[in-house]
Amino acid sequence: MKKWICILLALITVLAAGCAGQPEETGPTRPVGTPLASLSFGEEKNITAEDLSGAVEIMNISPYSGIYLEGGPALKVREENLYAVKITNTSGKTIANINLIYNDGTQDLNFYAEMIPAGQSIYVVEKEMKFFVSADLNYVSGEITYLEKATENMEAVEITPTRNSTLMVKNVTESELACVVIYYRKVVEDGTLLGGPVYSTVCEELGPDDEYEAEAESWQDSSCKVINVLIYDSVEDLPISNHETIPGETTPTDTN
Repeated sequence: MKKWICILLALITVLAAGCAGQPEETGPTRPVGTPLASLSFGEEKNITAEDLSGAVEIMNISPYSGIYLEGGPALKVREENLYAVKITNTSGKTIANINLIYNDGTQDLNFYAEMIPAGQSIYVVEKEMKFFVSADLNYVSGEITYLEKATENMEAVEITPTRNSTLMVKNVTESELACVVIYYRKVVEDGTLLGGPVYSTVCEELGPDDEYEAEAESWQDSSCKVINVLIYDSVEDLPISNHETIPGETTPTDTN
């Protein structure tokens, strides 16, 4: 009997030592970054956007394979051999949104993107995930809306990512900021932005030195960066959603 008691005590000691060696729970960890290295782009090929010359440069980089970001945060499945273009903003001012239509000889292709700062480039996948057929695309029409009803100021706030898909936003000015919108995107190694719709998070009534922990559910430290900070005079000036047209000056074009 004593022998069995000794054996049980020894087992309890071993188990206790094993539990003591386990790392303590430290709460939720930062989200794992999207494996952007798995993205695949075709060769870049110049295509025209005729009457948008001077505003944007367009490259056909089809076929594209990788995560489909045009669907927003909820749709991140991998797709193969899609149409995609690279849009470079050469206008000298921020593009609030842009819509381009091309034709591959059999069908129209629609490319839509939001919030492209001056001088930045972005990869945009065809809006309906149409499969690549031909690298020879014909320009049909385009429309650009430039940012107008907000002040761009990346220096107004200090932004620090935190561990729970949130961004700590601190007002580093001496004025109260009525409404601050932080825009962020996924970005590849060479600095080219990804996606069509842009991710954003809103902070209201930030006084000097005030801090606010803003939700940023799509933020990932390994693959995201803040691309713009907009200061609005009032929350009423905000677009209804991330996918609404940001108030601005529209420049419609049509070559039909």
